[in-house]
Amino acid sequence: MHNLGIWGERTMKMHSGRLRPGNVPFIIHYSSFIILLLLALLALAPRVRAAATSAQDPDIAVTPVVRLFPVTALGGESAPASFTITNSNATQTRTLGALSLSGPDASQFALDAAPCSGASLAANGGSCTVSVKFRPTSRGSKGAMLLIPSDAPDTPAIAAFVTNAEEAASEARRRMPPVLTSVSIPDTMAPGATYSLTWSLEGYHEDYTSYMVLFDCTGVASDCGANYGDASRFAESDNGHSVSVTAGNWQFSGVSDHRFNYSWSFKVPDRREDGTDWPAGGTDIVVRFYCKDDIDQERNRGSVSLMIPGNLAGEYYDTTGRRIVKRIVP
Repeated sequence: MHNLGIWGERTMKMHSGRLRPGNVPFIIHYSSFIILLLLALLALAPRVRAAATSAQDPDIAVTPVVRLFPVTALGGESAPASFTITNSNATQTRTLGALSLSGPDASQFALDAAPCSGASLAANGGSCTVSVKFRPTSRGSKGAMLLIPSDAPDTPAIAAFVTNAEEAASEARRRMPPVLTSVSIPDTMAPGATYSLTWSLEGYHEDYTSYMVLFDCTGVASDCGANYGDASRFAESDNGHSVSVTAGNWQFSGVSDHRFNYSWSFKVPDRREDGTDWPAGGTDIVVRFYCKDDIDQERNRGSVSLMIPGNLAGEYYDTTGRRIVKRIVP
């Protein structure tokens, strides 16, 4: 039994009828980092105004407003990056509140706020400097907001942003998910016969384990093979390791991907799982593909249910693009 389908298994309810490949939309994968950043900015919008102050009351400002950390090894620490906070009010002293880091990746950064938290900044140029370090514990692009509250009436909270540069290979793995590039399964298979089922996927990780899983749809009114744990599952490929790895067709910032090829010698059971004969007129089976990359393997995460491109699917089972239909005919 494999740890499959923990992520990527949520599917839409089956629509009436079967779909042909042209009905499944092409999905564009946007950077999760950009999405998280936008969500963070939206969440902080009620509390944080822009760093630029109004002409009538130019009080607290921070420079620079963005710091980009260099590539830093996991478990390592970058050199500190400094931010200078200045009171530009000509007559009024301003007091800062407790500085903090906010956002989904705040734990990947370390803030030395002691010089500024609670500090009083003299009028006409009083300033203090804080530093932030990048301490990554996981791969990928990270970002956080440096929040700077004060008693300035026009700018009660300002913010700066910290993020990191990635190695090209790391960014390629994050931005480009694995994609099925070939599938070879007979449309019809006979009980007791043995078939060589093959498939390939391309991706930027060093390794992927991938499984083909079959579901018996005999007597299933709808949603056959909805997830890996479905009771209709009757067969799956064995160890998940590729039989060969060749050069792929993609490049990202000078990094080339790999093509992973898989093969399964599948003998169709003489009878169904419950011991009954296969229906005389044949029955539909649903085919699904799962995979997980080398990082997910290290962390013992579940597999991802793969999309099946339209050029590889003779007939889809539903609208999700993750299930195709074949038949077993005695």
